[in-house]
Amino acid sequence: MASAADHRFGSGHFSRGRWTYTPVFDTSNTVVGFLALAKPGTTVGENINAVWLERQGSGAGSTWSSAGWYLGDQALAARSVATALSVSEESLTNLPFDIGDQALGSLESEAPAPMARGLFADDPLQSLLESTPAPGEAVEELVSAGYAAARLGDGGGEGEVPPEEGGCDWEYLYSSAIASQTFETTGDLQEAADDYIAQMTALGCPCLPWVFSTPPTPWVIGTTSNWTFLRRGQLAASSAIACWYTRFRLDQRSVTRVAVDWTCTTTLCTQTQTRKVTEEAYCLATEDTCPPTPDCSLGAIGTNAGAIVTTQDLGWLPLCPWE
Repeated sequence: MASAADHRFGSGHFSRGRWTYTPVFDTSNTVVGFLALAKPGTTVGENINAVWLERQGSGAGSTWSSAGWYLGDQALAARSVATALSVSEESLTNLPFDIGDQALGSLESEAPAPMARGLFADDPLQSLLESTPAPGEAVEELVSAGYAAARLGDGGGEGEVPPEEGGCDWEYLYSSAIASQTFETTGDLQEAADDYIAQMTALGCPCLPWVFSTPPTPWVIGTTSNWTFLRRGQLAASSAIACWYTRFRLDQRSVTRVAVDWTCTTTLCTQTQTRKVTEEAYCLATEDTCPPTPDCSLGAIGTNAGAIVTTQDLGWLPLCPWE
């Protein structure tokens, strides 16, 4: 059984199609598996949105098994991997989509169920996939219909359902593991991409399209604007008068990404994410003119002394060439 902090989520991750893969390392800096998470908004219905890809063996001859979660809760999936492998708590923040922050606040876990061909191993449709000449296309149709299925790497043009033997699926995972280990050791994106290309080439496989990303930098907190007076009005069903105000700030963080295309050509791109944090204040007032800035000494509307804070994600810019 694993003991405290036997493993950690890697500081970088790679993506292909709808899926983003975060490596899990042991104490010798070897990738033992990947937690694959579907990008938000890309799954429908009962689609499997979290898959654990576990490595068996070592070297280029590694094989890979897959397992998924019935509940569709990515934070639960992350916590389950962390619990099973004694993954260090601090490394949960390396996961994409801020899933790690959610997993840190939970103690729930659930063992994943074995998968094969993109379905759960005990799914009654497995017999159909065994007999069809194009299981990948069949799984894609099931995914589109919202069935409990997952096609890893979908959108990239491959014809198989990883991780299956053949079609360079296992080689792709092995080459990505080597690249992940390189980045974990050197922190060099280009070197990691070069190692991915070298491994795929040595194994006689095409460079399946692949994007490797650094973890986001810490948020740089922007300067808060001055208060702006919005309006003064009477509260509904009341004789009370209130003054409304607002102010905001723009926070930013960045990532650097490297993409490898089918021709084994690399492209680097740096993106910045901006979030707008808005604060609104609602203060009770007399019949006199509202002051230029909030003064809730006469009372406030709502909670937190009349202040309401909202955060809006303004997205990542500029778009990278491959997006």
